[in-house]
Amino acid sequence: ALSWTVVLALTAATSTSGKGDDVCRFGTINEVPRRANTLSYCQQFRSMTCCNRTHTDRLKTKAFAYFDVDVSEECRNWAGKALCSECEPAMGTKERVGICKGICDEWYNACADTMFTTSSVSTEYTPCNFNSLLCWRLGDVVKSGEEFCRKQGYAVSNEHRLCYDGQMHPKYKKKVKDQYARSKPRHQAQSLFQRLRLRILSSRPLVMALGGSLAAMVALGVFALCRGNNEIKRD
Repeated sequence: ALSWTVVLALTAATSTSGKGDDVCRFGTINEVPRRANTLSYCQQFRSMTCCNRTHTDRLKTKAFAYFDVDVSEECRNWAGKALCSECEPAMGTKERVGICKGICDEWYNACADTMFTTSSVSTEYTPCNFNSLLCWRLGDVVKSGEEFCRKQGYAVSNEHRLCYDGQMHPKYKKKVKDQYARSKPRHQAQSLFQRLRLRILSSRPLVMALGGSLAAMVALGVFALCRGNNEIKRD
């Protein structure tokens, strides 16, 4: 007979596999990537991701180091693209493994002339700030984009189909598009209702004006009729 441990393990495996292969292995583990409106960073992936606000708060803290006056906008933008790889849905499900070497090269080249520092407890390089004790030009201490990415803690891949290229995986782009298409009729109906409501509200003064004019015309007609009747009686 199977032990309860084995039975429970098989049950767990079956329930997870029932959701398909595209479940999150990072972040919201064993859940499918989904919309996350509360992300504090990496907003480009909010429509479908394995991240939640806790993850993006951590990434935002890392990105903050690149908002120094001595860091170029290009260096900052490529850093953000690399940092947000964690929130790309296919990276979360492990359908993609590692950052494409091209991204690493672009990031490194954009930051090569920037002064970076590191600590004794980490190989990760961060832009220098006023608290940094030792700083080096990145291009003098790191010799390639691949080396730079690896020191930052990222796996690097040359297989473009299986690595993060800075964009959402086509599979998940299609899912987002399909979800939008399914929700579009409801949004259109709501939009039509709102437009009709606004039109009625905006035309209310006109309706009131027309109503007032009509009332005035009726009053004048009644007055004229009464005056005519009085004149007939005098005659």
